[in-house]
Amino acid sequence: MRHLTRSLLVAAAASISLSAGPITYTTPNLDTTAVGATKSVSFGGATYLNKGLVGVGVFSASTIDGLGDTLGSFSSFKVDVSTWRKNADGSYAGTLYTLPDRGYNVTGLIDYAARIQKFDLAFTPDYTTNTVGQTQVTLTFKGTTKITDFNGNATTAVNPTATTLGSLTNVPVANGKLTLDGEGLAIRSDGSFYLSDEYGAPSWC
Repeated sequence: MRHLTRSLLVAAAASISLSAGPITYTTPNLDTTAVGATKSVSFGGATYLNKGLVGVGVFSASTIDGLGDTLGSFSSFKVDVSTWRKNADGSYAGTLYTLPDRGYNVTGLIDYAARIQKFDLAFTPDYTTNTVGQTQVTLTFKGTTKITDFNGNATTAVNPTATTLGSLTNVPVANGKLTLDGEGLAIRSDGSFYLSDEYGAPSWC
């Protein structure tokens, strides 16, 4: 929510600036909103508020997913807006889907099957200036969906070495498997997903 609000503020500021001519930044354009302070901008008939950093959370890197691997990093993540809600106590909750990268690759790429992780997300913003712990954002792991090719076979994360998979051509392949390096995730209205892939064309699942 905080990132969405800031993104809208940046978009609004950029759009307003376009009408007055191009804008040039010669130094980093950092948000200087003080803790507990609020900034606003109006755009398209709506007013957007920037309340600065109002929530932080931590998640154990050793948590195991549904395929027996550690959850790893998130190359992309999306909240299912159909589940997002504001509770009576001012907190927020919904379902979060995340797209890991290519798995553990400190010593080289591994045969890591592409997947989507599902979490319950809870967000309790803290608008005060108090010193608090990093507990405003919590993630509860709910499950893993393995991404497969058209025949139901697992993908791999190693670099592609061929371009034919079965009867399909111009497809990134390694060791007989479709290769995927998932970087972007989008949720369709019917609950399926679009994935962007660094190895090849966007995928649908």
